[in-house]
Amino acid sequence: MKIVYQTDAKLPRLAWCAEYETGSHTVQVRHGPWVETFDDWFCEGAWDGDFSHAGFADAVTCMGTGAVVAADSVRFLAPSHPYKCLLSVQLGRRIFVSNSLPFVLAATGLRPDFEHTNYYEDLRSCYAKGFAPMPSQIQMEGGIPVRIHQCCSLLLSPNHRERFFRAQPEEPVDFVDYRDRLVTMLGGLRENAADPRRGRMLEPVATLSRGYDSVAIAALGRSAGWRHALTLQSKMEPDYADDGSPVAASLGMSVTTAYRHEWTRKRRLPEAEFYVHSTGGMIRLLAFERELEGRLVLMGELGDRIWDPSFDGVDPNWARPNLYALGGESMWEFSLRIGATVAFPFSYAAVHRDALRRIAGAPEQKAYLLGTDYDRPVPRRIAEEAGVPRELFGTDKMASTHEQAGRFCSRGMYHDFQDFLAENGIELVPYKVAGYRFHWAMDRTMRRYRPEVARRPARGSRRRFRRPATGR
Repeated sequence: MKIVYQTDAKLPRLAWCAEYETGSHTVQVRHGPWVETFDDWFCEGAWDGDFSHAGFADAVTCMGTGAVVAADSVRFLAPSHPYKCLLSVQLGRRIFVSNSLPFVLAATGLRPDFEHTNYYEDLRSCYAKGFAPMPSQIQMEGGIPVRIHQCCSLLLSPNHRERFFRAQPEEPVDFVDYRDRLVTMLGGLRENAADPRRGRMLEPVATLSRGYDSVAIAALGRSAGWRHALTLQSKMEPDYADDGSPVAASLGMSVTTAYRHEWTRKRRLPEAEFYVHSTGGMIRLLAFERELEGRLVLMGELGDRIWDPSFDGVDPNWARPNLYALGGESMWEFSLRIGATVAFPFSYAAVHRDALRRIAGAPEQKAYLLGTDYDRPVPRRIAEEAGVPRELFGTDKMASTHEQAGRFCSRGMYHDFQDFLAENGIELVPYKVAGYRFHWAMDRTMRRYRPEVARRPARGSRRRFRRPATGR
């Protein structure tokens, strides 16, 4: 099998889309300028292991995507976490595989069905299922499915197609074993990201607040070589309680701060890329766009599901029961555009739900319980043993990187969304308009990949509505 590359400097830096025709021995790959390409493999991201010949294919921890070819097959790899996956579309004998939903739609000429307004619920349901023998899918216009491949590899050959669940780490024995393996894993990621054989090395940075999860991850990262953190402040709230600067100081990390509503000043519809997979999510991190470019970024996402006893954790096949809303997925298109590799360390060993619950409930963890509703002994112990004072974190759940769903606050967003509705002849029906955020976000984001396909002729007259489409 042979890979034929087409580099496009106008594409998002880490985006790629492959086209394979059944029976062929060639894979056509169009990709952004920062995708790492070699004769028989390509990738974006980092993994726990040596940056060598397609090492990410068998790595237990992989924070990225790519593919490797053999004599008569091509194997596409999804990350080992659930916040980004592979998307595929089959049109006759041609199969398209990509790490971007807008990219695979632009490449195939597909677009969302305007008669369907529940795409966010469809995506939530698909992502909640994890890996299954048959891939989850969402339907585009004309009933054509886009298949979702999560935490797995997809093998294609002239006469065969198969999916394999990614290898998982061994079950942790106790707290010390779990913590040490997390540090070792993060150290492997950092070394891989800094390998000089890369076309572009990734500098490490951590996001930090004063909640349990980001503080614990930053503490683990500090032990593995992370030295810098990013944290949000509030210009309107002088006593804002989620500024992680004191935590960074206690860990000996330098820190860059930004105001958490700074993203509303961005131009060119900043919400669009964050609304492709969820309703806003982590859009506040747009305040750090320059600081995140080309970085290996630590995030505390998934801590809620693992350590909060009100959640059901993660099933062995990466299913997430009671997944009510999507969060980390909102970073997907943003990270591809700016060339950032987002790492979710708590995804490591998350499938060993019973073992993690046993570790959290061990008698030795009682010293790290506060007796409050917001109580997580394992992250607290990780942070306190790293030198973070008890009173600095884990007192209130703030979710400072998350924006409330449905708030259109940026300059230009209000009028552009109205224009989109008018262009497509969509009436202002309150209970339906919210569902069209997906269609709007997809239309605007697809322009990065293929403008002549994304910009469709207007289906209705242009007009302005007097009230915001959200009803606010």
